[in-house]
Amino acid sequence: MYLKFSVCILIGVLFSCSPKKVWNVNENGAIADGKTLNTETIRKNINACYKEDGGTVLCVNVD
Repeated sequence: MYLKFSVCILIGVLFSCSPKKVWNVNENGAIADGKTLNTETIRKNINACYKEDGGTVLCVNVD
């Protein structure tokens, strides 16, 4: 779990080049139930951030 959290923090730092917008994966489809894989949702948020020329992808309590 700590590794997944660390990866999400790293993703957030890498994609926080511009403070334009924050993509919170919990608000955009991720399910933090400890069973659901949220890889696709996180990927979609990263792609949206990229298309908007930057921002922050926020992953909190996502497995």
